[in-house]
Amino acid sequence: MFAKIYLEITNVCNLACSFCAGTTRKKHFMTREEFAFLADRLRPYTDFLYFHLMGEPTAHPLIGDFLATAHARGFRVILTTNGTLLPKVADTLLAASQQRLAQGDTLLIFPEGTRTRVGEAMTLQRGAANIAVRCNSAVRVVVIHCSERMLDKQSSWYNVPPNKPVFTVDVRERINIHDFYDASQHEPALAARQLNRHMQHQLITGLQSLSGTKDASALS
Repeated sequence: MFAKIYLEITNVCNLACSFCAGTTRKKHFMTREEFAFLADRLRPYTDFLYFHLMGEPTAHPLIGDFLATAHARGFRVILTTNGTLLPKVADTLLAASQQRLAQGDTLLIFPEGTRTRVGEAMTLQRGAANIAVRCNSAVRVVVIHCSERMLDKQSSWYNVPPNKPVFTVDVRERINIHDFYDASQHEPALAARQLNRHMQHQLITGLQSLSGTKDASALS
């Protein structure tokens, strides 16, 4: 058995990040038949299926069908996404998110969607906050500091820093969703915006807490 297997359901991405090597292959979206065939072939070899490689999985119009097919075969799916399309596929992913949380699993989301440019103000997508509100789930903000500038929006993936990078993980306090959302009193969209602002504040203060650390961080 393999610990995990990566499956590229599309090589099409809606972004063109400088740190990504990209691909010159012909653009392709996997068909239902192709996915079902591969899922059957891969099932004996792993429990964890990662929708990840060169493309953006949430750009695939059949993402909901693929998640349902994978679940029916007993896979636990990990979705690696840049997050920018989450609002458009929120309804599709919400059922899968509720299912994973009900199983006691954790959803790891980078709320920026893509990396904030150095020197620019941080802006969060609302996908993570929407999932937390609509699934009635607590949130924990984690700030990952990197001592060296690398893999940011202005750097290519092959630009290696001269010094060995040191990563510091700052695990912040658990956010109780009931502090932001009461179904009998609040609109989900308003609660998600308020939670999003709170998470952004947590991330910014987390970055500022380590003096001398360059703003080249991945945030979740």
